[in-house]
Amino acid sequence: MAQELTLLPNPDNVPGAVSSGYQRQNTNMYAISTGLNTLHPKIDGNNIIISAGGIIEINGALFVLQKDVSLTFPNNNQNYYIAIVPVGRNASFVLQLDAGTFNYGKNGRYDSSGKRVLPILFRKNIDLNIIQKTEINEDGEPITSFQIGDLYLTTTSHNPGLLFFGNWTRWGQGRVPVSVDPAQTEFATVEKPGGAKTHVLTIDEMPSHTHSFDCYVGMNGDDSPNLSGNGGRKKITTESAGKNAAHNNLQPYITCYMWKRTD
Repeated sequence: MAQELTLLPNPDNVPGAVSSGYQRQNTNMYAISTGLNTLHPKIDGNNIIISAGGIIEINGALFVLQKDVSLTFPNNNQNYYIAIVPVGRNASFVLQLDAGTFNYGKNGRYDSSGKRVLPILFRKNIDLNIIQKTEINEDGEPITSFQIGDLYLTTTSHNPGLLFFGNWTRWGQGRVPVSVDPAQTEFATVEKPGGAKTHVLTIDEMPSHTHSFDCYVGMNGDDSPNLSGNGGRKKITTESAGKNAAHNNLQPYITCYMWKRTD
């Protein structure tokens, strides 16, 4: 079994020896009830990757991860947790089904054999054939950063309910969100729709303008000039222009999928 976690050297009188900056007792390696955990597992295909540099407290002692760890997720669609096995001055990672229980004395989650268990549940989604991770609290209940009413933006069409907890529905299709502003009637309430993709100008919206053309004061009856001034009055109408079509009213945009958690 590879031993990737190594006990930190005693930081006494060595400024900056432990980069996390957490307080320690002066006489030994033990943290003062910090429950310290700076490990951040991520998912790469069917592998769980834990990057080097993270620090974790196990049974009071501080360990640092010396190199990246890759754990292959078993292809059996069961829930797994990362457990950390202390071995003398070292420790290693394993995947196990046992989530352990929260130990308030040690300020962490431990299984019956004394292994520290990270509060993260890994499960494989059968429909998407991908691994998902969810944090759990002291009682083993899932923790999600998305509350009811929260939005989730993504470039994939998968329902977030397959990745997170709760029920989700598509939201704002074909529309751009705008922040609520009580001072503006158009944006004064939440989820108020408005606007239009195209628009036909009204007379009031047309730019102020004039038309110019040549006009003779006197006429001979055949619309030729009469310079003697003997002429009459003639009504002149300019030709119409334009097709009264709507113009494009879209701002520059980029599309994505937007979902709203409903419960």
